[in-house]
Amino acid sequence: MFARSTTVAIASLVLVGFAGCGPAKLDETKTLQVDSDAQILQLDPQAKPQSLRVQFESARSPVTVLLVKASDVPGPDDAVYVSTDKAIAFMKGEKSGEFSGEVPANTATVVIVRDAKGQTSVKVHITN
Repeated sequence: MFARSTTVAIASLVLVGFAGCGPAKLDETKTLQVDSDAQILQLDPQAKPQSLRVQFESARSPVTVLLVKASDVPGPDDAVYVSTDKAIAFMKGEKSGEFSGEVPANTATVVIVRDAKGQTSVKVHITN
């Protein structure tokens, strides 16, 4: 009887452990002030591959929004120069939109907002 209840308890713990093995739930909303410089949002790496969805809306000016591996952005000042060829996914020259990109496991990413014509407020919503 003792062995059976111990087995049930261990099995329950294993199932609870597996329930938390997926990527952390991401639901982040930020409002950025963008002008001639780029603004970035850093996202933590996840242990498993994930699909990230990026939605944005600019108050005044069209902008370019990129989802990029953090390793492709050497420093915050370099975000202006990151080529769209390096992007996992992007939208260029739009006031609003949404796109998705597949991010490999254990890969830190950044969302870059840039190329505004004058100063604008950009609301960015990122989910997985």
